[in-house]
Amino acid sequence: MKSGSARVGFQAGLIASAAAGLVMLFARLAWGITTVPELVLDQSTRAVPPTVFAFVLDRLQFAAKPLTLGAIVIGQLLVGGALGVLYEWRMAATLDRPATSRRALVIATAGVLWAFTVLAVLPLAGAGIFGSALAEGPLAVSATLLVAVVVFALVLALLAEWATVPGVQPAEPSALTRRSFLRALATGSVAVVAAGFALRALSLVSANASATQSSRRPTASLPPEVTPTKDFYVVSKNFGDPVVDEATWKLEITGLVENPVTLTYAQLTALPAVDDTVTLECISNEVGGNLISNARWRGVRFRELLALAKPKPGVRKVVLVGADNYDDSIAFDRAMSPANLLAWEMNGEKLTPSHGFPARLLVPGIYGMKNVKWVTKINLVDYDYKGFWQVRGWSDEAYIKTMSRIDVPGAVTTLPEGQTMVGGIAFSGDRGISQVEVSVDDGKTWKRATVGRPLSPYSWVLWALDWPATPGRYPLLVRAYDGSGAPQDSTSVESFPDGASGYHSIVVNIQPAQT
Repeated sequence: MKSGSARVGFQAGLIASAAAGLVMLFARLAWGITTVPELVLDQSTRAVPPTVFAFVLDRLQFAAKPLTLGAIVIGQLLVGGALGVLYEWRMAATLDRPATSRRALVIATAGVLWAFTVLAVLPLAGAGIFGSALAEGPLAVSATLLVAVVVFALVLALLAEWATVPGVQPAEPSALTRRSFLRALATGSVAVVAAGFALRALSLVSANASATQSSRRPTASLPPEVTPTKDFYVVSKNFGDPVVDEATWKLEITGLVENPVTLTYAQLTALPAVDDTVTLECISNEVGGNLISNARWRGVRFRELLALAKPKPGVRKVVLVGADNYDDSIAFDRAMSPANLLAWEMNGEKLTPSHGFPARLLVPGIYGMKNVKWVTKINLVDYDYKGFWQVRGWSDEAYIKTMSRIDVPGAVTTLPEGQTMVGGIAFSGDRGISQVEVSVDDGKTWKRATVGRPLSPYSWVLWALDWPATPGRYPLLVRAYDGSGAPQDSTSVESFPDGASGYHSIVVNIQPAQT
């Protein structure tokens, strides 16, 4: 094949791949159909060594997912370009044949791509044949992909013929103009599809960042005991979280049960409800980080919900699956604790989509990743089930470590001498907090802070210390003790695989009072 023809094929393939990507993106935004790049993103995290994955996640935080997804989208465009080169080569062999031969090539291209995607790519990406493992169902997924590959094949064929087939293109000068236009169109198409995915990714980063910013070191006061819903931290594996229809949503309780149960939203919310205050913390929260919030929840006791299905003897794990196909499990004994809720309200209102509407699990004492959102299925099993993050190396027990954080002073670390308040939060899952201490000399000595009353046994506490500050530079540290008196771990450890530890510290400069 001539280099010019290969270039035409590659450019046409890029444009066609961009068009197919826009079809998938539109279906994602309009109907919540999971895109192939998202599936590849989820599956690729399994192949990355857990230590590498954790290193990247700790440093990039909310940017890690969009950046990785962007790389996968670029890979998809390049694959489209390579397919364009192959198509151009095959088309060149049909130039002396009737146009119907080229039309057959278009149909064959679309058919082969669709079959390969639904029969090979989707299963390898964990979505099942035809997307049968996805919540959207095989019909919606395979139909969307069919439209995408048909668009790819048609755009590729039209552009390739327009640029190269005799009788379709005019004389050489115009052909050069057309090829120049094709090159510009390829660049523009790649830019458009990249911008589409980038804007969506940036909107998620912005939403996540803004939703967590308010619980990080306020400059003038302690955080509110109950975090407003709009400020409650949000973490998700998804590029786009599911939006569930209350009218069609159902909750299934299956597996090792005598009485499988299916509940509608109306039936679930009609069950006897209780209210409780529970703090959630993400396992990837850094020392002093903002991925922790506290809310009032309303829902049904989880063990009472399971009792409706009459669990059989021998159950080892309770597996939960969300509408986004996220899955995790908790030990049956822990699942039967009276502290657990399947909640449908947060701070007096229905759960928002980002916080798991219609229903989410709350298990005090374990990190947020195991408190599954958008729950659609509960399955009782007799084996050790590993969920989405566990197969990627994260802790299965995920017990919350004792933590404490300095919120005041916050961003302002240069203060006048005199009485100064130091304060923040402390949390130890379901073990409570018995004591908080503050050091103003980098750990040489410690002062006992005043600890507020928790709103529940599963809530964080606010603490404060009145400090008569004199001029100088002071490294401040904080440490907490859980309800049993066990001290917070001082060892500095990153979040992977079972949560971060270490003392939070800030440096404060005290200036002499103005006279």
